[in-house]
Amino acid sequence: MRGGLIHPPSQEPKVQAVDINILQNIEKSPPETIFDDPRTSNLTFQFVTTQLGAYFFNFDNSFSVGPSPTKISVSYSIGDKSNNETLYMCSGCRLSMGYDVSANQVIAIQFTISGGSPNDIRFYITVQTCTHTVDFSFTLVNNGTANGNATVQLQGDGISYWQRAYSVAQGQNLPESGNAFPPDCISHNYNVNVTAVEKT
Repeated sequence: MRGGLIHPPSQEPKVQAVDINILQNIEKSPPETIFDDPRTSNLTFQFVTTQLGAYFFNFDNSFSVGPSPTKISVSYSIGDKSNNETLYMCSGCRLSMGYDVSANQVIAIQFTISGGSPNDIRFYITVQTCTHTVDFSFTLVNNGTANGNATVQLQGDGISYWQRAYSVAQGQNLPESGNAFPPDCISHNYNVNVTAVEKT
């Protein structure tokens, strides 16, 4: 019978995030009017956002006495997204179209009006800015058989908003915390995930 070498099992770290606590806070300001044309039948307007917030295109058809609806042929772009729509508004009706936009984005809109009596509307743009913060804490636990480096992310709806690497020794419980400032005014379902572990 021939003897052989017995190889010990491979030593690997196993790091997990436990005791996760996440506090999400979104504070919105009162709406502010940043553009107002009190009476127009066609418009071309462009501006660059200076703040994160929800921006609204507001159409007010109070001038029309009907009976036909007012037709608005509108094209607009927000950052790298653009769209063309045809809107029909009854006399006296109001319509708002809102979009979450980060700072330093170009918003452009162009429209023409027909079919109303008269063909005039009030058009104005409002913004509701916000402060979006996420404070979180967690504990990294290494239940493996070696020291490791763990990459940790705060993720919300499949998007990473924060990332950091930690050195976690074998058997160590490492409490940590962090904060992030997502660039929108939308509530997300957040979690803290260990996305990669390397042996050290």
